[in-house]
Amino acid sequence: MQIREKMERAAVLMANRNIRNPAGRSAERLDHEELFHRLLTLERKRSDRTGEPFLLVLIHCEALIRRGAEQSIGDIGMALAASVRVTDVTGWHRNRSIIGFIFTSFNGAGRTEVQSAISSKILRILSKTLHASEVGHVKVSFHFYPQDGESGQARTNDSPIPGSEDLAGNFSRKRMR
Repeated sequence: MQIREKMERAAVLMANRNIRNPAGRSAERLDHEELFHRLLTLERKRSDRTGEPFLLVLIHCEALIRRGAEQSIGDIGMALAASVRVTDVTGWHRNRSIIGFIFTSFNGAGRTEVQSAISSKILRILSKTLHASEVGHVKVSFHFYPQDGESGQARTNDSPIPGSEDLAGNFSRKRMR
């Protein structure tokens, strides 16, 4: 990572300490949408330059907004942000309705293993944070970058989240358009 990119990332991470969620409580390590997109751009450039992959996970909460459960979205964001490594990036991907996570290191694990582990963690957190009836209204998508052996193309994995059918029959995944 170039020095300028490191400095920008450090400044963004320090700025996160003062960000508020929709409910007005401190949402530690959740970037504003603009900052999150800037870090996503930097990560994509780093990946293009080094060939090292990263994973973008999006938690789609639009259905919760339509149901009037904005408080639940803030709770999801705080719980998920508290559960990831400090080196991972968390933030609002779109209009405080889609929460994004950028995972930059897989520690030697394959993409299937990474997706399975993250899916399990998300499902555990959602089941603790939301009512069972609300879990089915949250969609999760996984976007690996770059695609195996290529740069400049993201790959979306549409395999089901293990165990989700036990918690809520319609917990589903949505492909990013």
